Amino acid sequence: MFKHGCGITAEEFGAELCDFVWPMGICQPSHQVVVVPSPYQHVLPAAGYLARAFQEHLNIRLSDAGQSVSEDARIYRNTTYREDYSSMTREDRLKLISGDKFYIDGSFVEGKHCLFIDDIRVTGSHEWVISEMCRNLRLDIRATFIYYAEIADVGIPASIEADLNRATITGVCDLADLMNSPRFVFNTRVIKMVLAADSHDLDQFTTLLSRSILSKLYRLAVGNDYHRISGYTRNFDRIRSLVTSPKQG
Repeated sequence: MFKHGCGITAEEFGAELCDFVWPMGICQPSHQVVVVPSPYQHVLPAAGYLARAFQEHLNIRLSDAGQSVSEDARIYRNTTYREDYSSMTREDRLKLISGDKFYIDGSFVEGKHCLFIDDIRVTGSHEWVISEMCRNLRLDIRATFIYYAEIADVGIPASIEADLNRATITGVCDLADLMNSPRFVFNTRVIKMVLAADSHDLDQFTTLLSRSILSKLYRLAVGNDYHRISGYTRNFDRIRSLVTSPKQG
């Protein structure tokens, strides 16, 4: 349920990743450490919450070792799309994200050690795009890419990521229970899943959630520009109608 907004799982994964990485000694006092989550626009992806948890635990380790705690940086992205990236082949992934526009504040990270954190490495497409961004900006940095998991067997199709993502939650009605729990945090996958649901599932889904949760979903969808994607228009308008209409009674 990590991919669908389980904040507790993200916390656990982040702590485990820090426990795994720290003994490797990659965080040396000679370079200021900067933690950089996977690119996002306004709403964090699931990996962003993992990165936050990783950084919290890393800062404790750095502090205990007498080193400066890590700094924050982010990769800005200006492109959003409806396609399910996890179900694509390596070639299709590269084709899709090569059209993305990524940017990082080069003056801030210059001369520092950037830890680029993501949840899973399947094809290396995102790593390639980020490396290209760094080269194009001519950044003088140390770069380390860190993943919670990796599909190392090149014989396994990249679409296995979609199978892993849908192992527990297959539809929006499955999602409702998690969204009603205190462990839930919104991420891009959740919002896109709701906006892409068929009409019947959406109608059932909206009866299972409070107005405040639907209002939050609506605001975040706007923040990520999802209301401008034609395939999401119908569901977006439906949710907007529900949350902006006068309360009954």
